[in-house]
Amino acid sequence: MNAVGKIGVIMPEITDPLEHELLQGISSVAQKYGYDVIIFTGAFNSHVELQYDGYIYGLENIYELICKAEVDGIIYASASFHNNIVRERIYDFLKQIDTPTLLLGEEHDEIPYIFSPQRESIKMVTKHLIEEHNCRKIYCVTGFENHYESDERLAGYTEALNEAGLYTDKSCVFYGSFWTDVPYKLGCDICEGKVDKPDAIVCASDVMAMALIDALTENGMRVPEDIAVTGYDGSWVAYSNTPQITTVCGRDFQLGSEAVYKLFSIMGKNAEYKNQQYQYISYGTSCGCKYANSTFDNSNLKKHFRDYMMKSVNRKAFTVSNCNYFMSQANTLEELMDNIDKLGHVLMNWKWLDICLCEDWKFDFGNPEKYRQHGFSDNIILALSKRTPKNEKSGYMFNVKEILPELSKPHESVTVLITSLHCEEQIFGYIATAYEKTVDLSVDEYYINWCDAVSNGLYHLQRRLYSEYTRQQIEELSVHDPATGLYNKRGFLEQLPVFVKKYRKHNAGFSLVVLSGVRNSNTSVQAGIDESLIIANGLRLSADSNEIYGRIGDNIFAVFVSLQSAEKDIAEKRVSRLEEKIKYIQGDVSSLRIPDFIFETSTFENQSINEMYAILDQKINAVMEKSNAMACSLINYKEQLNQLRREIYLYPQKDWNIPSILTKLNISRSHFQRIYKTQFSVNCIDDIINARLEKAEQLLLHTAMRVNEIAVECGYSNENHFMRQFKNKYGVTASQYRKNL
Repeated sequence: MNAVGKIGVIMPEITDPLEHELLQGISSVAQKYGYDVIIFTGAFNSHVELQYDGYIYGLENIYELICKAEVDGIIYASASFHNNIVRERIYDFLKQIDTPTLLLGEEHDEIPYIFSPQRESIKMVTKHLIEEHNCRKIYCVTGFENHYESDERLAGYTEALNEAGLYTDKSCVFYGSFWTDVPYKLGCDICEGKVDKPDAIVCASDVMAMALIDALTENGMRVPEDIAVTGYDGSWVAYSNTPQITTVCGRDFQLGSEAVYKLFSIMGKNAEYKNQQYQYISYGTSCGCKYANSTFDNSNLKKHFRDYMMKSVNRKAFTVSNCNYFMSQANTLEELMDNIDKLGHVLMNWKWLDICLCEDWKFDFGNPEKYRQHGFSDNIILALSKRTPKNEKSGYMFNVKEILPELSKPHESVTVLITSLHCEEQIFGYIATAYEKTVDLSVDEYYINWCDAVSNGLYHLQRRLYSEYTRQQIEELSVHDPATGLYNKRGFLEQLPVFVKKYRKHNAGFSLVVLSGVRNSNTSVQAGIDESLIIANGLRLSADSNEIYGRIGDNIFAVFVSLQSAEKDIAEKRVSRLEEKIKYIQGDVSSLRIPDFIFETSTFENQSINEMYAILDQKINAVMEKSNAMACSLINYKEQLNQLRREIYLYPQKDWNIPSILTKLNISRSHFQRIYKTQFSVNCIDDIINARLEKAEQLLLHTAMRVNEIAVECGYSNENHFMRQFKNKYGVTASQYRKNL
């Protein structure tokens, strides 16, 4: 069934099993009717008084997306937020849109709200104490006074007692905050005799039940022998406690599912609602039952820990992937997205993974103090759309109203998690991960760290781009290249009219040479010497008085020569002079190699200066294309040559010959010889001989084979030929070599 709409869900965090249960309740109904569930989460439930800084503000910026994203309805878990400032900000965002909205667990004068039904569940567990365990004097520890959920749970407890004809008054009720302090004190007071001992205590949360049990057992009381205890929530606390707590499960699942039905009615959508009781008692031993009969039985326990261990194993991928470093090394956005793509496996179970960037994510380099600190741009860049096995098209803009372009295409309904991408108080955009099953999503520390690594990569890339922008700005204000001292492109263009005017008086022609040096594995760069400086010095030493020259790009140089006569092959001669001077500069350093030069040339006679400028740009582009193609060629052949050499040394006895190698690589002899020697500092024939003789040496040392047998084993059909080559390398015959060692 293709999705027909979108329901937004606003939650502060998704870490507790009950938060997952709420989302499963929402998605179970929403996806039944073909609606995507879009979760907007700040991933951390902040407390202003405990911790609040720019990083957390960046996380919570995701809630501003509500103002721009188009969804059919919104479920806002407002009661879950600890931070009142954030809660009120979200209310302000909701007032700016007309989207049907429903609040969970909190009353509001202007927005419809819903609470989970809780009275009947507490009534059930209280009746269980009365009817099954014959408890007569029962206390209740509930939450805040004059609070809906506290009052509902208290009412269920009171109704059960009244129906059983049991007495209760205010002395039996203790108000807390759904937390540990009040029940722990109550337990201590009972043990010290300050409060009469009851038969049982009904707690309005599992956390309170756990604290009460701890206080009782620490002070000598037995649970359930002396006092029976029950909880409410169905959290993992109930199962992990000793004794296992009898509790009520399914509250949040029921709240989520009923919330969608109520939201549908607000939206005007007809959806058949069946009043279903999702809540049920999960029996532990804390109430007096001899055996636990909870939902956390052995099979579920094994599954839980198996899943937990598998997550731990998979998360090791994050530890060893060095995400922060790997993502911070990119020099372009495309390279960064490629790195992110390679590290997408660190996150688990996703169906889609999209990186969405504000169109101003780089900020205005001309005004670096101005950058996005909140909200999102109207247009969003889909920087990466990762899929398995093949990624979707990316690198284009879409309207932020769509949230994700994929949601506008036919698809089966999914759950989409959306969190912020930000760093150093700057907003970059958001990350969206989609899941087929809500139970698969996980917003844990690994997820957050992975998102932070992406943001860190964007931050470092931004700084690199800004540094490059600053460098270019400085260069544009100068006519000289700061690295080499030659004219830069601006200086070269400024000198060209002066140069042409000077030599046109003598009716001279002109020739332009644009050249670039392509690096190989043995160039001077490996020795720590800047290749551009060597080329620049070579140009200076080889220059004539009738030319101008400059560095007009990163590794691109231009020479403009006045022709006193109809000279031929001026470009080849000019490059040859340059190569000779570079050899002279390097002297006897045999490990250094001059780069492979590629060049473009053009001859001028009566062209205007503007025409010369245009041709210069054409030649620059042509040289850049050739340079990139040549560099790619070297890169493409590198692994093939490595594989070839490995085979030569593994199987030197094979009939290795250059023609068959050239056929296999589909490459010319001259090009093969050049790149092989460039890569391995030895020509291929000598390498084959070395491989054969090294194998012969090993056989002489470690076997009793005869010399003629060794010659054949190493690929020699002629024993004398083998003996000559062996003696040339080792200075003795093969027999003498074996005897000496």
